[in-house]
Amino acid sequence: MQQYKLPGTFCPIADYELVHKAVEAAEKIGAKYAVGNVFSSDCFYDDASSLKEWDKMGVLAVEMEAAGLYAIAARAGKQALTICSISDCPFKETALSAEERQTKFTQMMEVALSIA
Repeated sequence: MQQYKLPGTFCPIADYELVHKAVEAAEKIGAKYAVGNVFSSDCFYDDASSLKEWDKMGVLAVEMEAAGLYAIAARAGKQALTICSISDCPFKETALSAEERQTKFTQMMEVALSIA
């Protein structure tokens, strides 16, 4: 956020209208979903022990782009939303196979396309 030279801390977030539309779309097709904070990091595969602190704060997932997307959208006066599908869980040491990632995320795509 330093590039914007703000005199304080800015927490970029999703656009509420888009979140609301995505929730409605997910409910319409019966998709399982969660709404909440994610941890945007440039170190996606960090030591799982450090992730426990984020988990205590209710953070739902780790990803690498949402904060940047939301900051750019805010600066441009545009709406933005990130829809994430979970493929790996460092706490349970589980992960979807490449084939599962290709076939299991269709509902996420349906939701995204329906609100675009």
